[in-house]
Amino acid sequence: MNPFDNIPLASSEAVASVVNLSTRINVAYPALVQDFETKYVDCKNSWFAGANKFSSNSASLASGPHFARLVALGPKVTPLVVSKLTLHDELFAIELYNKIERNPRYKADPRDLLEYNTLQRQANLIVDMIYERYNSINEAVKTWKNSMQKYYNLDSDEKDFANDEAYNNLIEFGKGAIAHVMLEWKTNTNEQANRLWEVVIDKIVNSEDTGVSNSGSLSWEKWSDWYGNKDYENTP
Repeated sequence: MNPFDNIPLASSEAVASVVNLSTRINVAYPALVQDFETKYVDCKNSWFAGANKFSSNSASLASGPHFARLVALGPKVTPLVVSKLTLHDELFAIELYNKIERNPRYKADPRDLLEYNTLQRQANLIVDMIYERYNSINEAVKTWKNSMQKYYNLDSDEKDFANDEAYNNLIEFGKGAIAHVMLEWKTNTNEQANRLWEVVIDKIVNSEDTGVSNSGSLSWEKWSDWYGNKDYENTP
């Protein structure tokens, strides 16, 4: 791609998928979305103030206490941030995305200066990459829901299905799958599946950071409260 080429749009399918997930989160966890939006607006209002009053550098604008409060929400709100990137007047959200996204595979390569330094190019690239991840996670969730049924009547914990291919395929998505898992768990109506969803979210959130997993010992209420109302680091 050359510097003066037209900037390719994110695919319409990608935009629709990204917006759909953020809408589902808003329906299921309105307090989380309201908290994010409030902090996001506060951050935007601080962008062109003080030392940054005349700055157009997104990296320098993405600093200070307001930005830090957004970052504290962590990967829980990645889908909400990506949804911002579908809007042409929210390109500074790229800095927030790059701060909270843990997987370099889903970031623009800083060595590709044309993609990385042109915010609209980077935003569209991120939306398309995340669309691919969403599709893969949705398929992994579907496969795990089928596989988990064999554990319903067993008094088992994570070690009993640690070699389950469907389980491991979902876990491999790490923190990128947090929203999908929490939405599945919230809409689950099978009591025997509750413990299994808890094992999944605990494995994704805790073991990667601490190496310690609670293996299904915590309640839905604690995890739901964390996802909907607390900063990321205040994990159960």
